[in-house]
This record gives sequence, structure tokens and C-alpha cells, in this order.
Amino acid sequence: MRYYHIIFINIVVIFLSNNIYAQNVKGIITKNNKSVDYAEIVLFNKNKKINTITNELGEYSLNVPNKDVYTLEVYQNKTKIYSKEVSIFNNITENINITNSEKEIKIKEVIVTGNKRLVERKIDRLVFNVENSIASQGMDGIETLSSTPLLKVDENSGISIVGKSGVSVMIDGKLLNFTGKELINYLQSLRSDNIAKVEVITTPPAKYEAQGNSGLINIVLKKNKNLGFNFLVSTGLSQASRLSTSNNFTINYSTNKLKTSLKLRQFDYMKNATENYIVEGEQSLVSVDKRLDFGNGWGTNFNIDYELNKKSNIGLIYNYGSSRSNMDINNTSIYKNKNIIDRDLVTYTENRALGKEHTLNAYYDLKIDSSKTVSVIANYFSNVPKTNVNFITENKINSTQDIVLNTSNVNYEIASGQIDFNLPFKWVTLETGTKLTSLSNNSTVRYYNQEILDPSRSNEFNYKEKNYALYLSLSKKINSKWSVMAGLRYEYSWIDGYSVTLNSETKYNYGKFFPSLYLVYQPNDNHTFSINFSRRINRPNFRAIDPFRWYTGPYAYYTGNPTLQPSYNYNFELGYTFKNKFSITAYWQKLNDGYDQIGTFQGNNFVSTYQNFYNQDSYGVNLSYNDKPLKWWETSIYLYSGFQNSDVFNINAIAQKGSSFYYSTQNTFTINKSLFFLLNYWQSLPSKTGNTYNKGQGNLSTGIKLSLMDKKLQISLIASDLLKQLKSNGEVYFMNSTQYYNNYYDGRRINLSLTYKWGTSKTNKLKSIDFNEKDRAN
Repeated sequence: MRYYHIIFINIVVIFLSNNIYAQNVKGIITKNNKSVDYAEIVLFNKNKKINTITNELGEYSLNVPNKDVYTLEVYQNKTKIYSKEVSIFNNITENINITNSEKEIKIKEVIVTGNKRLVERKIDRLVFNVENSIASQGMDGIETLSSTPLLKVDENSGISIVGKSGVSVMIDGKLLNFTGKELINYLQSLRSDNIAKVEVITTPPAKYEAQGNSGLINIVLKKNKNLGFNFLVSTGLSQASRLSTSNNFTINYSTNKLKTSLKLRQFDYMKNATENYIVEGEQSLVSVDKRLDFGNGWGTNFNIDYELNKKSNIGLIYNYGSSRSNMDINNTSIYKNKNIIDRDLVTYTENRALGKEHTLNAYYDLKIDSSKTVSVIANYFSNVPKTNVNFITENKINSTQDIVLNTSNVNYEIASGQIDFNLPFKWVTLETGTKLTSLSNNSTVRYYNQEILDPSRSNEFNYKEKNYALYLSLSKKINSKWSVMAGLRYEYSWIDGYSVTLNSETKYNYGKFFPSLYLVYQPNDNHTFSINFSRRINRPNFRAIDPFRWYTGPYAYYTGNPTLQPSYNYNFELGYTFKNKFSITAYWQKLNDGYDQIGTFQGNNFVSTYQNFYNQDSYGVNLSYNDKPLKWWETSIYLYSGFQNSDVFNINAIAQKGSSFYYSTQNTFTINKSLFFLLNYWQSLPSKTGNTYNKGQGNLSTGIKLSLMDKKLQISLIASDLLKQLKSNGEVYFMNSTQYYNNYYDGRRINLSLTYKWGTSKTNKLKSIDFNEKDRAN
């Protein structure tokens, strides 16, 4: 309970210390009687400088702490298009109409220190302004996401929005083509110095893929215009029970028409892991894994963009990743039948996996006129992972021994093409487009017993899938207070899975509509009300539908389910934001045909497979507060409370219902202009979903960050999981058995990172490509 007291005191201090501004300057910026959107307004005198950005209607608002005479300047595309001296002693309205006769002054760079909001609520997303956050200075991409409201980041469970499952990650609106460890390493190669903001999209609009039953994270890079070379090198050490390292190097080069970027990344890791699994019932099992995970990898990313003329440009993006993931496992398993031991097994396993991924994207962008655009994109992805699993099992009951080699060769290929139109009109903004995707997977599994091929346990599986999508989205700023966005996406899928060994084929197809709706009411700058709705789909990955058996021991195996169906989500949210500092969101989420991996006894074997077996209704409330109550203190507080009610079908499981609760507090203290101290804590209390009861987790972390040489050298030292609360444990309920799990993956660690950059301080922004179908190739 002591953590609740900490949070309460935190909130009280924040509200008591919050600044109250005396004057407000607002107005509308127009040019030749047309509104100027996203222009920069700078207000300054010898004592103070503040700034803001106009909205879609050209409106702006500035809070001015001191009564005085100021200079007001307007910048558009880094060009000063207006300047005027204003006296501010009360609230004033300053409407500005700029004519062609105004003198425009081109400048190299505008540097301001203002009160840009740390967190903003847009019509379909929450925006975390990284460049205005003390906590996010000198960090990599993963650490930046950890500091973002609503997000929870863990190297083992991945990245998620609190209260939801995993999310997809985008760069500049284009989905990344990485999963698992590759995604973590790629995000660690990004630096917060080059990130402008992080957008959390809890209910994605029709433009984006309907795949994924949660949300999207969009990392927006800074729009820099300087030409020439830019270099960045970083290295990181992570000490848990074992040492892990990572290294990154980036070189950018830009001219007036050409933009290029080359990124190199390398990593190696080693950590201990323990997994305990118990099944209690008529047939029972006690299994203990003591595991060493280790591996290494490297990758490269090359981007090139060329401006053909003022209206069009072409580009190419290539990414390669090579990784080795290994596990040495010592397992003891005791099987009982009616409380009598019939097998007492000791197994040593060597798991060796090699993955090589190639991604190629090509695009052509065309400006139809000053605001309308069309984009044509082609994508190709190839992955050829190879896995060998060797295990030796000794049965202490009868002194027998099994020596087994499992080999797997997989060939994933995904190709897609899409065309997107962005068509702003006076009365509405229209977005529409189409996408065609072809997926194929040819996998071969070989099972050798004493080096002799066992055809009955070997398999060849061929899988093909084609997806066709069409979307339409309309958005409109009705007036200064009301905004609306509505969209509809249609996706048609055709699936064909064939097991050569089993001579079994599964074919089916389906077409579904995915609507989305957003409505925002903003009576003034202090209050924002929002409501949104969307429907989503979660398609299984390839491994989940492959019907053959992947053995981890002579009596235990994993198998896919070729009849596994996608699950569907309905999401509804109602939100309120006060001064873009405090927000509260109530949500309802309905999950139909939810699926997961379940383990049961089938004869003498313990079998893990995937099934659609539950529906679930989830209700909840999110509260967050983000502010800089003092110049030297930045804080973020987040609270979540939810209730889940599940309905189980198809299996003899016991449905669970109950509440869940999560809270976090992140604090950054400025010691001086170069030194920062961090103190963060989050805790997830026990929760229930489907037929599973998940026990709580937590993470207390602290550290320091040092910024030297005019921010060219960044050093950070952070200790995580100080209380050793990053454990995964819970219970799974069936009619005839109860299963218990308790796992720990070496979460307590100390991370040291160093980053140095030189050359031209800023570079042009390069394009990223939406190609998230690759996420299912695992």
C-alpha cells in the first residue's frame, strides 16, 4: 500500500505547484484570407520566449506569464512571414492576415524555448512530445517508449498498451517489418534526439491494416532540413546474471534532392531463465526448466530517396537481419497417473536457431496539386529460419534413454502492393486506397530417433494466403469546436493449408467490413471530449496453424491447428482531457472467438496447441497526469482499472471473471543542465482473462543520465527490476485439472549506454513503409 501513498502525494504536489497564467493571447492566422495551418508562432522579449503551432483552422493560443511588451513572429517552413510588436497586459485577441506584400525572411533555424505541451489529444490518438520531455533526452527508442503514457515495455512480453495485448510499431506512419528480438534491437538503434513525438493510437482508423486486436504506436521523426553528413555511434552494456552488449552506427547524407541513410546494428545476449510448470489432476505433471538463453546477430538498413521534381519522388528501403538464438535447457519432469509416478524424466536440450530476413520496399510519391497526394508502394519480404533441437532424455524409472534430433526448415515469402490517395477538399478530407497481399510458407520438420528418420513424426506443410483490402476515410473540422472522422475498410482473405505428410488440406475464405468512427468536441484549449469506435481482426501466425508436432521431449510436443479461426474485437472509448495534462478514458472491448495456446494430456503425452475457446467483455478506466510542475521536475502518473468477464466454449475450461489494476509513476529530476536523475515504478496487480488467473508484476528502476559536449555525448546508467518483481506466474483452470506456472527471465539488470554524434547536427527525414504482414511470419 505504500505505493498508493507515493502516488497520492505525487498528485497533490503537482496540483499545488501548477502554474497559473495571467494573460492569454489567441487569434487566427490567415494568408490572403486563407487559414495558415501548422505555422509556428513565436512570442518573445529580452526575458522570455514562448511558442506554439496553429491548428488546422489557423488558430493559435499562447499563455503569457508576465505582462510586458513582446515581439510576435510567424514562421512557415522556417521562413518568417510576419512580425509585429504587441503589448500584453490583459487577455487579447490578435488576428493576423498576411498578404503577399509581407516581406519573407528565410532563416537557417528557429530555436525557441517554449511551453509546447508534453501530451496532446488528437482526434484518433494521444501524442507524447518527446522533444519537450526531459525524461526522454539521451535515450534509445525502447527507453523512449517506456516513458510514453499508456505504454508498457518488456523485453520478454514485448510492447503493449496497458489493458490490451501487443501492438504494432510504426515509423512516420509506416509499420515496421520486425518482430521479437529484431524489433527490440531496431528500436534500440533509434535515438530520442531524432524523435519528435510518439503517437499512441488505441483505435486505429480505416487507413491502417485491420490486423491486430489492440492498437498502433507511431514514432514520428524530426523533420530536419540541414544538408551534408551526419554520424552517430552508440554502444550499450546490460549486466544481469550474464552480460549482453549492443552496438549501432548510423550515417546520413543529404543534398537538395537526394537523401540517404545507412544504419548498422549488432548485438549479443546471454541470460538465465527458469520456468516451472505444474499440472494437478488425475494425470499430473511437475516440470522444471533451468535455461540459458544466448545468441547474437547483426543487421543493416539502407534508405534512399530521390526527388524527381517538385511534385514527385521515388525511394528504396532495404533491410537485412541475421540472428542466432540458442537455448541450453536442463529439464526434470515427473509424470503421475492417479498420484502414482509412472515417468521420472531428465532431459538435456540444445536448441539452435538461425534466421535471415530480407525486406525490400520501393515507393513513388506524387503531389497531384498543392495538397492532394498519391503514393504507390511495393513490398517484398523473405525469411528462411532454420532450427535444430537435439535432446537426450533419461527415464529414471526403467533406465531407458531417448536420443532425438528435430530439424525445421521454413521459407516465408510475403509480397504486397498498395496505392493510397490523400485528397483534401474544402468540405472534407478524403483518404482512400487498396492493398493486395500474398503470403506463402513452406516448412519441413524432420524427427530423428537415434539418428533414424521417423516418418510418422515428420512433416511437410505448405501454406498460402491472399488478402485484398479497400478502404475509405472521411474527416472534417466542422468548426472550431467539433471534429469528426469516419472510415470503412473491407478485407477479403483466401487461405489454403496442405500437409503433405498427413495428406490433409484445409481451405476457406471470408470477407469482413471494419468500420471506425471518431468524434471530438473541444469547447476551448482547456477541455477536450472524444468518442471513438472500431472493429479489428487478429489472424493467427503461421506456426499456430501448422498441424504437425514439434517435440520438446519424447512425451511432450507443440502442434498447430489448421482449423484455427481469427478473433474479432469491437472497441469503444469515451475520453476527456484537461489542459492536455490530465486525461480520463473509459472503454469497452468485446472479443469474439478468442484463441490461445492451451496444454492438456492426450493419452500419455502432454500436448500444447491453439484453439478458439473464449469470448470476453472488458470494461475499464484509464487516468493519466503528465506535467512539469517545477522546472527541475517532470512527472508522469498513470492509473488503470478494468473488469473482464469471459465465456468459454469448445474445451472443458473454467471461465474467469474479475478485476485488474495497473499503476505507474515516472519522475525525472534535473540536477543541472547536464545531469538528470530518474526514479520510476510500475505495478500490475492480479487479473483474469479467458480461463487464466495472472498474478501481479512490478518494476522499480532508477538511474542517471549525463549530457556532455553540447549534447553530442550522452551517457546513461539505469538499474531495473530492483525488487525482482518481473516474474510471470499464474494459474490456468480446467474442469479436470489446474495448471500453475512460475517463470523468471533475468529481469534485474544494470544498463550502461553511451551515444556520440557528430557532423551536421540534423538530416532530412526519410520515408518508412507500411508492411506489417511480416509480423505474422513467426
